[in-house]
This record gives sequence, structure tokens and C-alpha cells, in this order.
Amino acid sequence: EAIATAGGFPALVARLRTELEEEQVASSGVLWWLVENDAKRREMLVEAGGLAPLVELLTQHLSIEARAHAVGAIGVLAGSGATYLRPIADAGGIPPLVALLSVGTGDAENAAVKILANMLADDDNKVDIMAAGGIAPLVKHCADNVSEEIRADAAGALASLALDDTTRVPIAEAGGIAPLLRHLDRQSRSGRTGQENASAALLHLVSAVPL
Repeated sequence: EAIATAGGFPALVARLRTELEEEQVASSGVLWWLVENDAKRREMLVEAGGLAPLVELLTQHLSIEARAHAVGAIGVLAGSGATYLRPIADAGGIPPLVALLSVGTGDAENAAVKILANMLADDDNKVDIMAAGGIAPLVKHCADNVSEEIRADAAGALASLALDDTTRVPIAEAGGIAPLLRHLDRQSRSGRTGQENASAALLHLVSAVPL
């Protein structure tokens, strides 16, 4: 609390752009911790200009740990409702998040799936995610070799994308129908949420694509 009330956000945000790995790791970690359970601190982070440097950390290879912290902080914002969804996109967040689906590691990759699923609550982000090449890696994350939660998030993202006429054929062409159907198999590892998300996606797809 003392960090936030003492005006610490601008200083921490400035250190995100340092060339020193340890400062990036420490600052991004503190910012993630500060915003995780406090709506007011999220506002303070954004007001301090924190979104752009956090997004920049997603594309840098100086520190995997700093990148994981940045994904964590952005994930908190994206999961806080509609307020921060467009600002994240405006800060250039969508292309590096999509890239993490293919080149990310472990928790960062999984967090990126969840963030993109949340981002799709804003219709304007659908075009950006498609333009960034997001459909194919989301289809990949519907496969059987990822966790139940990530498969459900990916299926939910595809269901949101499939609400738009322009995305239905690309989802099918990316091989999306087969893994979505596997969610419905009783022998699959999909939980109820994954099955519901897959059903919704298939319902939208059937209007444009022969199953």
C-alpha cells in the first residue's frame, strides 16, 4: 500500500524500460502484485502509462521472468471487465499475445490464451485478433495435449470469434471443427465449460460451414 500511495507507480513503470534485467524483473513483478487484487491500483497503473511498457516486455527476450510478470499484470487487467480491453489493444497488445501462443513458454503461453479469450468480449478486438493470425494457434490450443482449462478458454475464444460471419470459414479452414467436436466426446478430458464453449462455437459455425 505504501508503494501505491507514495506515487510509486510512475517510478516502477519507468523501470520497465531499463536495460537491466533484474530491474525489469523486479518492477514487473511488483506491479503485477500491486494490481492483482485492487481495482484502484489498476487505474493507477494505466494512468501512469504502464500498459505500453508491459506490452513491450512481451516482445523482448531479455528476461523470460519479466515477460511472465508482464503477462500476469496484463491478464489481471483483461480479466477485470470491459474497462481495459480496448486500452490493451490500443497499446499494441494483441499481436504479441497471439505470438505467445506459438513461441511462449508454460504459464505465459497459457495466460495468453486466457487473455485473448477475455479480449474478445470487445467486438473490435475480433478483427485485430484475426488480423494478427490468432485463429490457427487458438485452434491448436483446443487440442488434447493441453490442460482442460486452456482447452476451454481456447474453445471459448473460438466461440466468440465465430459470432462474426467473417471468421467462420477461417476457423474451419484452420482445422477448428475436429478439435471442437472432440470436446463433446464423453471420453475427452473436456470439462463442462469446455463442452459448452465448443457447442457454442459449433452452433455458430454450422450456419456457414458444412460439418
